[in-house]
Amino acid sequence: MFAFVKDNGNLYTLYCYISMQVIPSYFLRIVTSLLLLVFNNGFAQTIPDSLLNKLKLAANDSAKAITLLQMGESIEAEAPAKSMDLYEQALALSEQVKCNGCVFVCYINIGNCNIELNKMDSAVAAFEKAVTVARLQNDTTKVGRALANLGNVYLHKNDRVKAMQYYLQAERLWEMTGDQKYLASLYSNINALLEEQKEHYKAIEYANKAIEMAQKLGDSISLVDGLVNLSVSYNQLDQYEKAYELLEKALPLAQKNNDLYQLATIYNNMGDYYIIKKDFSAALDKYLEMYTYAKQMGNKYFLSSTSLVLANSYYKLNDKNKALQFIVQAEKLANEVGERAE
Repeated sequence: MFAFVKDNGNLYTLYCYISMQVIPSYFLRIVTSLLLLVFNNGFAQTIPDSLLNKLKLAANDSAKAITLLQMGESIEAEAPAKSMDLYEQALALSEQVKCNGCVFVCYINIGNCNIELNKMDSAVAAFEKAVTVARLQNDTTKVGRALANLGNVYLHKNDRVKAMQYYLQAERLWEMTGDQKYLASLYSNINALLEEQKEHYKAIEYANKAIEMAQKLGDSISLVDGLVNLSVSYNQLDQYEKAYELLEKALPLAQKNNDLYQLATIYNNMGDYYIIKKDFSAALDKYLEMYTYAKQMGNKYFLSSTSLVLANSYYKLNDKNKALQFIVQAEKLANEVGERAE
């Protein structure tokens, strides 16, 4: 989890802030969707022609609903408002033809899209409806998925108590039924929340559970998440070398995954390591790598945080013009997206 510092319009205050502080931001990987964008096509800005053609040729309303979901997922990272419209169209069709499986996915996607739009109360409402649908289907796995997503949104709302309650409910359901598909991701989220509560040794226990489960399932994405979160836990215990070794282990796996968020996170945390070591040139190199991936992601919230750590690094290297440039950029982006727990 990283902390984003946003000063309300006073760049001088923000500039003074970073001049006095070392800001290790320690990104923890939070799996904010646990569900599960089944047809995620990455960070596209426009809907692929193949999906547009598929919609035209859809044989029935169920097929149309599924295609609308795919279309929304293909552009959500860049155009969440447009995705929301597609998800709502898919929901209307799914309810009309009584396709409860599609209805469930619609509510989950709407909930996650509301998180992207910083509409947390709307996200809660969508995930609660997903719980209801899953229970009507008597599908324990889906109930767990909806509960885990409720945990995510309460984490974004900074209600750690409710977030943990929902995570533990999902954990009990999945462990009780032997459904292990999403446990690695859930364990990583519980680890991150325990870190927020400064329960470092308990957090390490959950990070190791995440790693072991990911290895058992052959889940490379969750394996990287677990390694990154375990690294952060060791950082909090001042075991910096051990933490960095875990990042070095995670990096080639993230490169193979081609996961932009994972790559940006790892390079950020590597930069933080060098900040602690007061090797500001090495820190800057890592943060610039992170910035490359953040730009590819196109996520303004992520870019604003990245700009702030770059400003800090340039200031430490006495390049005040560059520092001010990135402060201004961070402030501009922060004003565009607002503040949010991530």
